[in-house]
Amino acid sequence: MWAYLACGQLALGSIEQTTAAMERGLGHVDNDVGRWCEADLLRVRVATLIANNAADDEIVDGFMRALGTARSQPNRICELRAASDFAHFADGGRHVRLAAQKLKRALASINEPAEILVFRQAKLLAEDLGV
Repeated sequence: MWAYLACGQLALGSIEQTTAAMERGLGHVDNDVGRWCEADLLRVRVATLIANNAADDEIVDGFMRALGTARSQPNRICELRAASDFAHFADGGRHVRLAAQKLKRALASINEPAEILVFRQAKLLAEDLGV
């Protein structure tokens, strides 16, 4: 629930409320019920870092944490979302190669891409990046 609320607040541009929802959600990942959304909450955390003009290294570290968490979970879409966000952030910057590698790995982990909108969007982004 907190991941959805944080994503919704982020879409509305309410960084303060996004941060509050994200932090509240991360406080619940200690139990099995909350663990499923940890990767998305970490991805949203990175979006708040970007919105607050955090240092690139802090942002990249956040993406690496979100990606690592997503890889440890069975839901491959969380990894794909995090990798896609990282590629958008890195586009044209000094982290573009790393972002492209992460996106390529995430794309390769999807088994049934034909019906997945997120996959198609990530695939187009990968093509734009020359992956």
